[in-house]
Amino acid sequence: MNHPGISSESFLNSYQAALDTRRAALFIGAGTSMASGYASWVRLLGPLVRDLGLDAAQEPDLVALAQYVENQQCGRGQVNQHLVTEFSRDVRRTAVHKLIAQLPIDTIWTTNYDHLIEDALIAEGRRVDRKITEQNLAVTKPDCDVTLYKMHGDVQHPDDTVLLKQDYETYRQKRPGFAAHLHAALTSRTFLFLGFSFTDPNIDYFLAQLHGALGANRPPHFWITARPRAPAPGAGATELRRHEYETRKQLIRIDDLKRYGIQTLLIDDYQELPELLRELLFRARRHNIFVAGSAADHAPLGRAAVEELARQLGRGLVRRRYHLLSALGLGIGAATLVGALEQLALDSQRDLSRYLTLRPFQGLTPSGVSKDELERKVRTELLSKAGFAVFLCGNKRDSAGNLALSEGVLEEFAIARAQRVYPIPIGSSGHAAQEIWQLVDADFATIFADRDQATLRPLFQILNGSTSLEELCGAVFQIIHTIAPGSASA
Repeated sequence: MNHPGISSESFLNSYQAALDTRRAALFIGAGTSMASGYASWVRLLGPLVRDLGLDAAQEPDLVALAQYVENQQCGRGQVNQHLVTEFSRDVRRTAVHKLIAQLPIDTIWTTNYDHLIEDALIAEGRRVDRKITEQNLAVTKPDCDVTLYKMHGDVQHPDDTVLLKQDYETYRQKRPGFAAHLHAALTSRTFLFLGFSFTDPNIDYFLAQLHGALGANRPPHFWITARPRAPAPGAGATELRRHEYETRKQLIRIDDLKRYGIQTLLIDDYQELPELLRELLFRARRHNIFVAGSAADHAPLGRAAVEELARQLGRGLVRRRYHLLSALGLGIGAATLVGALEQLALDSQRDLSRYLTLRPFQGLTPSGVSKDELERKVRTELLSKAGFAVFLCGNKRDSAGNLALSEGVLEEFAIARAQRVYPIPIGSSGHAAQEIWQLVDADFATIFADRDQATLRPLFQILNGSTSLEELCGAVFQIIHTIAPGSASA
């Protein structure tokens, strides 16, 4: 038998490439809903089949069990009511739902009936076009940035859910549009399967569609799943045999899935999944650089040096094909923008949106919301899209005209840490940036955990020890490249 799975780095690199080229898609199975507290199929069907004298836990064909209940009741009313009752319970979304919703993916497929995925997307400000029925496929909801295909229906329409054996048998006839869209997606997108066990009741039907969809030039697809639970220390022979059997069965399944272009990443525990998704999210955002700072006073470098440093950062970001995010902080944002625009003019670039996202809040007079709340919202929005945050200066004049640290810049650092954005403070520019440099320096091993700290440490020291604009700019871009190699062109 071939090696059963791939390494996490191999998966991350391959799926990152799909994210970069906007070819990534997700397929979400019941495991993500079960983690929130919804029932597994065994638990869902258990109460329904007791009257039949059957035990759902002992039956391999759960689709057939649902059909038996419908047959006995001469209709699916009881099944529908049970479905609605189960999926009307109040459960909470998990970290996995939040991370899924943040990934820059515009195509998601699911067999789940609940609303956890769409609710998570909406909570992240995403505009969702839900496809539940064949009729939905013919109409495109305007101004949406993600399409959610609920290929087995929705709990709000229980009569139309794909649940019984006859539903699967007639799927292609009753839902030809979904079959066609899935065929197209599988042959043009790279899918990541999450919460999908490939032993779900629909596996035979699904793999039949998958096999028909994929040709010799099929794109790669990925499945993340956990190894079977290891026996506890001192476990008996029965438990050891169970583990050995489940492990052998899983390896055979993994090997078989390769026929369909599905590669498997094995993890020890599903607790590892959020961290994997966070790394994917960072890689998707690594091109986006937030430049923060304000300067009512330009000491210790001086005004000319600070403005030139900001301009060099702006030019360098665009030249390397990064995306500049800025709230146009006083004395910093304008110079950074000028540098970016200069480089865009040199490159004859016309699509400014590809390289610039600006959310200036200086001078705004909001209605119904405080100025502080508005600024916090803008900062959070920008930093939620960033992979890195560069900090310059960070000072202001208070109401008495005295020089003070900029609370806004310090708040941007706090938001960056909460969002897991890598901070790059240019301590040599003084003020809040130097304070941030000291905070990062004190927590360097944690902030840059799992990165090349031996390379990063001397670069980070340059940020606080040099006054050369070339050295400071060079250190900024080398730090970015060290953490995210290949994230931009030279």
